[in-house]
Amino acid sequence: MTPINKIPDMDWSERASKDMRLANGDELLAASQVAYRLGNAGIIGLIYSSYFEPPWLWFALAKTASMKDLIDFRRKQDAIPRGTLTAVDDDDATAYRFAAFYGFEQTGQTIEYESTLMLIMRKK
Repeated sequence: MTPINKIPDMDWSERASKDMRLANGDELLAASQVAYRLGNAGIIGLIYSSYFEPPWLWFALAKTASMKDLIDFRRKQDAIPRGTLTAVDDDDATAYRFAAFYGFEQTGQTIEYESTLMLIMRKK
């Protein structure tokens, strides 16, 4: 994992491209306390809104990202605090597997974001 201070030029998945347009990737990165590049597989960051709430993890995956690409980063999962939240597109199997692989589990809660059902997941 390499720390980043700008969004790298990657061949983003359709979902990542859409999310970075909607959230303005540069603003998302600026709001993050930490952000990293995961090789050529994607990027990841944490946003803390207060001392009393868990952080939110965001990630964007490249089109070619596979679970094999992410195996090397699993040992880094301890850097993600327990209780961290993330939201995953209900129809994005790769993003769901990515979150589950890093120790996130469904909370049973959902939100609608830009007409897309998002599953709320929490780091166990």
